[in-house]
Amino acid sequence: MGRKHLVSGFIGFLFGAAVAVLYILWLRPRYTTWPVIVGDASAPDDPSRVAPPDLTIHWADRVKWQAFQAGRPLLIEFTQPIFQNMKKQANGRYQVLCLGDECNSDAVSSAATPGVWYKYWQGLGDPQSPTSPVKWADGRIIIVRP
Repeated sequence: MGRKHLVSGFIGFLFGAAVAVLYILWLRPRYTTWPVIVGDASAPDDPSRVAPPDLTIHWADRVKWQAFQAGRPLLIEFTQPIFQNMKKQANGRYQVLCLGDECNSDAVSSAATPGVWYKYWQGLGDPQSPTSPVKWADGRIIIVRP
């Protein structure tokens, strides 16, 4: 009888471990951070030059925008708060977290609608003249899907 308990306990342990591994590998929320470069070698101060121009992301994914030219201030703004923790700006748009030449989103907000194309604006500042106006390009599109 003791041996049967030991065997059934070991089988239960293996089953529990297999379920835990499956959860960790397959069922837990996973995400990808998608890189987007603003500006390019021929025009590092042109915010309309974005690569990739369109992006498809999943609910848990994040986006990292990077100015092509290091040190060039970058801003990313949306008309709707489609990512978690966006900050409303004086112009009524919502901004992802931007520090210097890079901006990072959080996961997609539960308020975002799947299958909708969202427009955003990318703005580049002049590192040599911080008081000069930011150059804006009308938005590229992010497609949010479940």
